[in-house]
Amino acid sequence: MTSSSPNLSASSVSKNLVMEAERPVSRIDRKSSIESEPRTLSLRQMERAREAALIVLNTRSIEDAMSIFTEGLQPVLRVGNRMGPESYYYDHIDDKLLGSEPRDVATAPF
Repeated sequence: MTSSSPNLSASSVSKNLVMEAERPVSRIDRKSSIESEPRTLSLRQMERAREAALIVLNTRSIEDAMSIFTEGLQPVLRVGNRMGPESYYYDHIDDKLLGSEPRDVATAPF
């Protein structure tokens, strides 16, 4: 049985393998999941946003305000959002555990 490439010697093959091993490996630039999350507002930024929202609510009609507040929003797709008989129970048990009083989660998250 003869070799299909008679010009290739063992030394040239090993030399090619060494050259390939020494070649720099290209890195895959990946973005961590935290970088794709929305940025969190500072307390001062939250206060300014509330003040701006109050100005809009006090100076515009409710239709204009809704249009301003929802501009640029896109619907979120849900997968597997099937409501079973236990869903009602689990949806309401959270209310009992957390209490029914309203909370400002931006300034008092716990």
